[in-house]
Amino acid sequence: MYLRRVRTASGQVVRVPVYLGSIELVDQPGPIDALIIALGDEYLLGLPALNHFKVTFDHGQRVSVEL
Repeated sequence: MYLRRVRTASGQVVRVPVYLGSIELVDQPGPIDALIIALGDEYLLGLPALNHFKVTFDHGQRVSVEL
């Protein structure tokens, strides 16, 4: 774990704990290395990790993730 400055979606810059880890989705081949950001009680993934997938947000009702 180390601290890193990150910019939130609102544009605010904060120093947060960052962990080296991996993400893995059910029914998807293999893990992907990622930096995992702890912000309060939420764990966030950045665009470099999400760029491996097609992510669709359906008006706050559903999130679908495809390889």
